[in-house]
Amino acid sequence: MRVSACQCCGESINAGTRGPVPIKCGPCLGRRRPGGPPLPKKERPRKTPEERIRSDRFTFVPGRVETPCGHCGKTLWIGPKEHARSPSHFCGRECRGLGSRRAVPHRYQCIRCGKQCSIQGNPRQKHKGLYCSRKCAGATRGDKAKTRKAMRRAIASLERLIFPSRRRLYRVKLLRIKKERAKRKSGNLRTRCKRFGVPYDSSVSRLSVCNRDGWICAICGVKTIKEANREHPHPLEGTLDHIIPLSKRTKGNTWDNVQCACRSCNCQKKQDRILCCQMRLF
Repeated sequence: MRVSACQCCGESINAGTRGPVPIKCGPCLGRRRPGGPPLPKKERPRKTPEERIRSDRFTFVPGRVETPCGHCGKTLWIGPKEHARSPSHFCGRECRGLGSRRAVPHRYQCIRCGKQCSIQGNPRQKHKGLYCSRKCAGATRGDKAKTRKAMRRAIASLERLIFPSRRRLYRVKLLRIKKERAKRKSGNLRTRCKRFGVPYDSSVSRLSVCNRDGWICAICGVKTIKEANREHPHPLEGTLDHIIPLSKRTKGNTWDNVQCACRSCNCQKKQDRILCCQMRLF
């Protein structure tokens, strides 16, 4: 480790191991000492009114040449030597940047917030020429992404409705076939009575028979439910039960051969031969 002394204040300087040996310390060079007080601010000499007029381009001074700004067109008063040095002159840095050869003066209105902008057009930056800042451009991109996602979801749902999948079509077809088979197998009461050759009374219906019996099952005596659901039937749902089945070809769909029965008892009666000709108990 090399150590040297400052030529101004005489304090020791840590010179390190490589490079040239410093002659002055940091405070003498104008740098702040680590942990020390801040350096005093440098006082710049103020210009006199005459010097301000000479440096001001917008004030008339005898001997200067009148010329317009190359970007905004303001009137400038420039000295003859500076006027002869370059053909175009500008009133500030912004006008110089916008009025240079490589830059393109671009004035537009932000399509998101409506702010009037005047920025140098750069084709590499997409937000230039449409938005006033990257914030407006990012917010618009986020809104566009949300709109695209919503449109994709809507199109997907419409495609599912218009063009259903093969699995869904197969399920719908299978359900339709099952319903047709069940309907063909059971048929309505008029068709069944005609097929078995028994009398049929049109006034006998499920509601009329259940209202006559008070919605009480004639086999087990349970209070039945009035609502009927074909897709998901309830075991206590009130049904029209023939005391002697129509397939026996003895009695038909008449008032003396019908009774109210819950669905569970009616289905059990079909399976059990003993209850096949069960008479009314309640």
